[in-house]
Amino acid sequence: MSADEPFPTLTEAWVAFKAWRQWGERLAVDNERMFESLRHFLGDVPVDQVTKQGLKAALQQISWLPVRHKAPYKGRSLEQLANEAVPEEDRVSGKYVKGHLKLAQGLFSSYLVNELELLEQSPTAGLTWRYENRRYASLDDQLVQQAVRASAEKPEWFRWFLLIAIYSGARRSEIANLLSEDFRIDSGSRREYFLIKSGKTKAATRRVPLHKMLIQAGLLEWVAEQKGQLFPIAARNPNRATDLFNSLFSASFNEVGERMVFHSLRHTFITKARAAGVPDVLVQQVVGHEKRGAGITDRYTHTFPVKDVLCVVDAVQFPVCREIVESKGRGT
Repeated sequence: MSADEPFPTLTEAWVAFKAWRQWGERLAVDNERMFESLRHFLGDVPVDQVTKQGLKAALQQISWLPVRHKAPYKGRSLEQLANEAVPEEDRVSGKYVKGHLKLAQGLFSSYLVNELELLEQSPTAGLTWRYENRRYASLDDQLVQQAVRASAEKPEWFRWFLLIAIYSGARRSEIANLLSEDFRIDSGSRREYFLIKSGKTKAATRRVPLHKMLIQAGLLEWVAEQKGQLFPIAARNPNRATDLFNSLFSASFNEVGERMVFHSLRHTFITKARAAGVPDVLVQQVVGHEKRGAGITDRYTHTFPVKDVLCVVDAVQFPVCREIVESKGRGT
């Protein structure tokens, strides 16, 4: 680059950086949104005018933004949201803010400094973003009872969606994509199960035994009445299940400051199973985690039959929910 040649703007550098990195579609969309936030607070200035102080201020402003897919922020422009006073419980996570810093490090340090040698030093040099990591809560029996009771006032499909999550630990997206034909009977154990055909990893494809409480509550009868996709609303808009779950509680955090979100049901299931002494490798199969923890023998551990993982779901009990599930499981 000659001395009199102007430096590219943030947008111009970003376009070239994207072509250099060649992300997959989903990651590209996520990164594009983060870049839009960085550009909004930094301005579309030449890259040599971006300073460490300016970038730090931009990260601070990003930390005050809300989670944009949730009401009442959904559909609003970044310009509108940047000027709104957002309650702390509605703001983006510290981890998400740090993602913006990592993206800036890739653009400036990896690309503009190291790859193109366009800048002598990156404005991200020495810049960190520390945040309090608020973990997902594991719900106690009382909170699970509260959720099940409150779900009686919600759409019937969501009640079943919630109960499957409570008693299987399945991910929201996995439940949303279930079909009626995914519910089957295992020939070895004669126990009903549902098949998850795809997910985040290879381990996500699995057979999940049906908890006896779901059977007693009438889930199979409800499934038999459906045609094809069981939860088309959640499949089209996964955040609908999240919004309904959030409406079950008056608070977003439990008493120790952990976030109560739909994903908490997965944490709760895993915590219950492990507390009951079920071997981790069996829990990992049921919830779709890669089998780890046994060293080199992990590579020799294949899929267990349904009969061997019944102990996982059977170990997860919510005594306070028994009467509620059995009496109101049909949504009546």
